Amino acid sequence: MRTDIPTIPHQHLLPTETPHLVLPRAARNCYELFADVERWPEWLPGLTSVRTLVRTTHDRACEAALVAHLGGHKLLGRLGIAFSERVLAIGFRSPPEARLQLAGAAQFRPAGDASCMALYRIELRGADPALPSRALPDARALMAAFARFAETLIPRFPEGSAPHERPRDPTAMDMTGVFKSV
Repeated sequence: MRTDIPTIPHQHLLPTETPHLVLPRAARNCYELFADVERWPEWLPGLTSVRTLVRTTHDRACEAALVAHLGGHKLLGRLGIAFSERVLAIGFRSPPEARLQLAGAAQFRPAGDASCMALYRIELRGADPALPSRALPDARALMAAFARFAETLIPRFPEGSAPHERPRDPTAMDMTGVFKSV
């Protein structure tokens, strides 16, 4: 059995007290964007490339090789990634033998048709002695970067659910112009 691929329990992954932010985008859309591991370098500061090593039967990356440049140092690593479609959650972690341990999870809980609460936990432990700790971004900064990315790529309202402008009732002022032109 492989130990570097995380598992996600079927109950809710992250408690509500977990750090979170509200995204004005649909939960499913945010989950799908976060699950697209090959796009992580587009929003994760310092991450320069992600290469999928192993895919799930649903064509999602469950093991990936990463290259990052942090604090003037090039870092190479691997991540195991697990998905739970039912609770819109993604877990990830480095293999146990890695010097720099990255572990975390993100879950996108619907808060209406066009918004969600993104709960997250991201931990970086152990480190390369040459890498200054200030070079490592914190979880809040990483999720804020994802939020900005999601807001630029995902439409504000899911297709067909945008609020429609109510037709105005004609008023006496509206009709005045019609009668003057006659």
